[in-house]
Amino acid sequence: MRGMSYARSGRVAPLVAIGLATLSVAAIAVWLAAGSIERRPLDDDPSNEASEPQIPDAADMATPFMTPGVRRPRAIAAGEAQLDDDTEIIGVTVEGVNRAYVVTAMSSTSTHIVNDVIQDRAVSVTYCDRTDHTRIFTAANERTTIALSLAGWDGDQMLLQLDGKPYSHNSAEIPLTEVPFERTTWAEWKAAHPQTDVFIGVPSSKEGGQQEPPGASNAQGSSKETSQ
Repeated sequence: MRGMSYARSGRVAPLVAIGLATLSVAAIAVWLAAGSIERRPLDDDPSNEASEPQIPDAADMATPFMTPGVRRPRAIAAGEAQLDDDTEIIGVTVEGVNRAYVVTAMSSTSTHIVNDVIQDRAVSVTYCDRTDHTRIFTAANERTTIALSLAGWDGDQMLLQLDGKPYSHNSAEIPLTEVPFERTTWAEWKAAHPQTDVFIGVPSSKEGGQQEPPGASNAQGSSKETSQ
């Protein structure tokens, strides 16, 4: 019995050695094969490019906010207005009463809309400085100001809000009546309408008075835009 044990031990030892050697060779082969594989950088993986988020252009995105229109601002008589002759204005006549609005005074976010009352008639003057476009509205039988607000931007188009609904500034769906106006210079408007008054800006918080518009230095000339 003892002789058989020795015989078996003598046969098992070489077999174990051969098995270990075989495993070592296989491991080396796998390691060499793995090292020879060409790996693509992560950034070059087409699947990564497909998964990148698509960010829309800022100009195509709507930018909502809410700014109420200027309500019944003070207008001064033509003789009191110290304006350069070539200052550009928006002129409107309502039931025989003439009023001008200085374009530069309506070029800030807080003054793009002026909700006014002329001769007991509600009139909203709107001006978009991005498109240099003017529209004036009135409401039938409305003697108080129209609650028209600036609701943000959609690209270059100003968004108006009326009764909780937004409208593009150039929309034909705004439920108000348009009023004819004229875009001209202060000198030409005053010569044609000597009894006019004029809106030259909102009160300055620092000075407590009317804000003086930039005048001729920012005037755009006599473009003479009219709306019938």
